Formats: sequence, C-alpha cells, structure tokens
Amino acid sequence: ANWLVGYREHSSSFLAILGPIYVFIPCFSLIWIREIAVYGFEFVFWLFLIVCTTDTCAYVFGGTIRGPKLAPTISPGKTWSGFVAGILSAGVVGGTASGYWFHLDLLAGNWKWGVIALIIAVFAQLGDLGESWVKRKMNVKDSGKLIPGHGGLLDRVDGFMTSVPVMAFVILVFGLN
Repeated sequence: ANWLVGYREHSSSFLAILGPIYVFIPCFSLIWIREIAVYGFEFVFWLFLIVCTTDTCAYVFGGTIRGPKLAPTISPGKTWSGFVAGILSAGVVGGTASGYWFHLDLLAGNWKWGVIALIIAVFAQLGDLGESWVKRKMNVKDSGKLIPGHGGLLDRVDGFMTSVPVMAFVILVFGLN
C-alpha cells in the first residue's frame, strides 16, 4: 500500500497522502475550466498570465526594492515588497487583459477581473511559499531535476497549483460557466 501514496521511510505520512490530492484537484480544476464552452481557453490563458505576472513582478520588485523578509525561515529571499508588488501587478494586468479577452468595456467588468486577479495572486504567492515550506520540511533543495537550476518542476508551477482551484471556485460562485 505504500506505493499508492508514495510513502518512503523517514518521510511524512501526511505529505505522502496530501501529495496526490495536491496534484489531482488542480488538474481536475484545470480540465474543467478549459472545457467551459465560451471562454474556457481564455480563462486558462488569463490565469496563466496572472500567475506568471505575480511571480515575475514579485521577483523583480522584491529584488529591487528589498525591505523586510516575508517568511525568512521558509523562503529567505522573499520580501514583503515583492509580495505586494506581485499582487498589485497581477491586478493591473488581470483587469487590463480581461477587457481584451472577455470583450468587456473598461467600466463594466475590468475592475471586477482586476479584483479576481488580486485574489488569485495572493493564492499564487501562498502556493509558492507552501512549496518552499514542503522542500524545507523534507530537507531538499529542489523538488526535482527536470528543470535544473529552477528548483524543480513544482517550483515552476506551485502558484498555478493553488490558483487553478481558486479560479474554478470563482467561476462557480459567479456563474461564469
């Protein structure tokens, strides 16, 4: 039964059980979002844009502005300035891109999508911190060797993994499907 959940000696049983759930829910949510008839592809692309904007702007502005550390024991390089800049940048990009992809006029809907982007950006950052926390807990530097020098594959998609279910929830709550 250990092979079902990837359990290894000296590893965390909780994380071994949580791992498949952590992968399944975002994958299921992503497929569900993509299959939405009218804007499925656009929703996925918009979400990808938001997560990439959050990551990139947090890195650039956090490294430039610096300031107090966000979570020094989990991820020593992350700063509050990067956290805030990443979220605000995602809000601006999300609101702007929604007008183009979802054919909204500036006053009617862009601000709503900007707010949704802000929320998703927070979850993207939490996903990034969560993945860093797991790596620290398991005492590993990288989550894999598929992408050398980038912390592994999970380090590239950690924000996306937490943002996709949030996007699916937003679509359900606001009846966007």
